[in-house]
This record gives sequence, C-alpha cells and structure tokens, in this order.
Amino acid sequence: MAEWHRLGGPLAEGRLNGEFVMCPWHGWEYSVLTGQGPPGYDEETVPVFAIEEREGAVWLQTPPVVPRRVVRHAPHPLLAPVPRLAGAPPRVLGLSSTAMDEGNPRFSTSDALLGHALAHARGLGADTRLIRLSSLRFRHCEGNYSKAARACTWPCAITERDPGDQMADVYEGLVNWCDVGVHHHGRPG
Repeated sequence: MAEWHRLGGPLAEGRLNGEFVMCPWHGWEYSVLTGQGPPGYDEETVPVFAIEEREGAVWLQTPPVVPRRVVRHAPHPLLAPVPRLAGAPPRVLGLSSTAMDEGNPRFSTSDALLGHALAHARGLGADTRLIRLSSLRFRHCEGNYSKAARACTWPCAITERDPGDQMADVYEGLVNWCDVGVHHHGRPG
C-alpha cells in the first residue's frame, strides 16, 4: 500500500477498517488489496506493491502492481466565478454561530444584534443574507491545516466527498457571494 494518496496524506498513519485504510488527514479510504476507494469512490487508486517475506525480511516489488491513477474531476461548483454587475448594491452576509436552535430555544442577544446589523445594512440599500450554522448539516473541520498546511484544500475535502454537506452554503456565501461578512458568536454562560 502506498504511504501517500493524491492530496499528500500519510496513509501509513491511517486507521485500518477491514480492508480499507483511512487517511488521517482527510478521511478518504483506500483498499490495502486493490488501492481503490470503497464502491462509488473507486475510480482513483493509490499504488499497490507486491510484498513477500524472505528470510525474516519483507521484500517490496517495484514498480507497483497497481499504479497510481488520478482522475481529473470537473471543477467544484464553488470554484466558478461569480459575475458582478457594475453599480450593484454591496452584499452583506451575516453568519450566526449561536448554539441557540429549536432544540435549545432562548433569546440570544448576539443573534439579535446580528439581525439588527443586517436590517441596518438593508436600510442602506445592501443585499443581505443570513446563514445560521445551527440549522445546517455539516461535518466539523478535520483540522487538516493544523496537521499540514497542504492538507487543507479548497474546496474542502469534506465537501468534495459529501455533496450534501451544507457547509458549501457557507463557502459559497463567504467566498463567492458577499462583499462584507458579519459574524457573531455568543459567549458561553
């Protein structure tokens, strides 16, 4: 099995789950037998080398019996340029990260302040959007940047792997849509 996959993750440090090793950086899985990902993700492969034990040592045959195969994918939709019309009003995105949601209903002063800021921006002619993280379904960041800067990719490896990951709404809003981002976070307690 190869030590590195297409985004540079150290597969040798991954967890083994049946015949699949999971990249500790991105969570992508590859078969230790075929080099392919699980069904539905098997178009790319990492190299697979034949090994044998001889006189108490492990021998590795080169070149690999299964070569690395990287499939060129169409650009992720989040990479598409967003046209702006000359003279269009500024776009202000409010990003609410309060823990208050339908399961934990109570008044959030910081969320209310964000609402007032967006209303004021609308009153000045801005186009506004509000995204509440508590209403989205997404996996939390895997901390790739802290493990190795090159492992933190754009678009995010999580979003590439899970088209239903709603963090794409946040990326689209922050990267492609807004001119100004307003964020609030509530204080604990």
